[in-house]
Amino acid sequence: MVKALTAPIALALLYPTSTSTTSAYSTGTIHSRPNYRLDDAFFHQQQPADAYFKTSKQQLQPQEHAASASASAENEAIPPWLRHNAEDAPARVAALQTALSKNNHLSLHEREDVMKAVHMAADHDMKKLAGASEFLVGILSNLELLGRDTLIAAAFHYCSCVSVREKYGYNMHSMKEKLADEAYRKSLEGSGVECFGSSCLQIALSAARMKRAEVLAVYKKGDLQQMANLRNLLLSVTEDWRALAIRSYASLYRLQYCSDESKYKHMAKEALRVYAPLSQRLGFYILKSSLEDCAFHILYPRQYRHVSEILHRKRDGLHAVHASATENVKRILGEDVDFMAHIDSMEITARIKEPYSMWRKILKNKCSHDATQDAVAMRVVLSGKKQEGEDEEVTRARERALCYYAQELCMQNYAAVTGRVKDYISSPKKNGYQSLHYTANMRWHGEEWPFEIQVRSHEMHRVAEYGVAAHWDYKMPQSPNNVMSKEDMYHKVYDEYFGQRGLKYKNPFEQQMGETPTRLAPYLQAMSTEHRDQARDHVFVFLREDSDGCDNGESNRGYINGRILSLPAGACVIDALRQEGEHGSNLDLWSSRLETNIYHNGSSLKSMTDRLSNGDVLTVPSTCSVFA
Repeated sequence: MVKALTAPIALALLYPTSTSTTSAYSTGTIHSRPNYRLDDAFFHQQQPADAYFKTSKQQLQPQEHAASASASAENEAIPPWLRHNAEDAPARVAALQTALSKNNHLSLHEREDVMKAVHMAADHDMKKLAGASEFLVGILSNLELLGRDTLIAAAFHYCSCVSVREKYGYNMHSMKEKLADEAYRKSLEGSGVECFGSSCLQIALSAARMKRAEVLAVYKKGDLQQMANLRNLLLSVTEDWRALAIRSYASLYRLQYCSDESKYKHMAKEALRVYAPLSQRLGFYILKSSLEDCAFHILYPRQYRHVSEILHRKRDGLHAVHASATENVKRILGEDVDFMAHIDSMEITARIKEPYSMWRKILKNKCSHDATQDAVAMRVVLSGKKQEGEDEEVTRARERALCYYAQELCMQNYAAVTGRVKDYISSPKKNGYQSLHYTANMRWHGEEWPFEIQVRSHEMHRVAEYGVAAHWDYKMPQSPNNVMSKEDMYHKVYDEYFGQRGLKYKNPFEQQMGETPTRLAPYLQAMSTEHRDQARDHVFVFLREDSDGCDNGESNRGYINGRILSLPAGACVIDALRQEGEHGSNLDLWSSRLETNIYHNGSSLKSMTDRLSNGDVLTVPSTCSVFA
């Protein structure tokens, strides 16, 4: 038992204020819930809280005693990442409190709100309290500088996931049968999340919608297209980028409780092919690296050990080269007066390659030695000073010249390895990538250690990192008198597109004041543009098979159930069925019995021309039931 926890945690639950709040939620009304009160000394007055936890356990003892006979069944129903011991709650709450106190991005009042939300979400369930506290500690460690609303929504989302599992059990098929009615969304009703503001409610609802999509999705082994469809579906259905961040961390949280057992491999593949790329595009590189590392370890344990041994053997040398080369390049460039006179800003960063990235390099080059050529890489990103009245193209030309000059300064001190110089500025890659790369050597303990230096302008880095320029530069008619920029024209076309259809486009990647770190702004701008592209061009729906009446083994359940179809925006039910027919389904589109046996989001189909929306579920009859 932890000896010192804040007494107000106990006060928050034992002495609620008399004021209640009631708010409309979806189609129903949330039950009134008390406003929990915390005093001003929440993070300052430290007193033993053993009495609170003892009281809470006593309150739970009758229920725990009654449920003891079914404890084994419960463990089977709840997966390991949602299964926690009530006895761990005090320590987990203390750990969360410590993590919050070290977060300078949150005010005292915001930290109080987070702690109140965790307890309200758990609703006196010590197991949920332990799990939700641990979940938030992980978010604070892996998702840098996310704010109050995200943390509160994450606490309620975690507890709602536990509630759904408790209700439907571990039988995934059983859950899929029920999830057409938005089980995860409904589990938030009456939880109290709305007491903390509409933003918290929106994030939690968006996370619930993505969780539903994740559970419904099924793909065959090695079906990379289906994983890409799931990734695009999640991007399309999200209503708030912070919910996407929560679900991305949830993927890592699950993997940390998984072994290399085959039943968890699909989660590792999902982390590697779906959530790691999304984390990278959101700008959360710590989370992206952790997802890849965990997934790599589960999916390819032998290869993981091999690469880890390489990195472990070279660890001291890699860190020495990393530190020394970075310091020297900063000095070399900073001491050149002529160079710095033309520089407006310059950023120099370095990294040591992660195990998964190194393994991919080994596979590409079919040689373990080549994989270490850029195990240490340094990047110089610069911006040139713009002269008064100077044309933008002139500035860009000067920046290109400065990149070559910076590379030459580095080569004078670190000579290039023969055949390891790449000029992607004069010869850009097909995707528009521009940069200067070269490999050099540094001597350490009598041995040559290779490392890579990259030099690019800020604009080149923007295209390489965020892909901003690649998304909105469509061919549009331009007149000589048109003073509207291409980006403004692009958004104007979008507004017209949605207006013609009576739709209102809401940008889920809008940057919320106080919730969006400056560093993430360009990533969210790029994701915002891609989300608009998806909304304009595509709709993603689930196709499921109802095998009722099929006892002869003719059902296509394993093939159809959970398939994600990528359709053109504006597609109807008949379009989805036609595409499924192209994948080998035996559905007879002209059967008079087919339309009457199709369900759209759990309700009988009205017409084959019903318009489809992202995340819709089409349940079609099996072949044998149609022709029975």
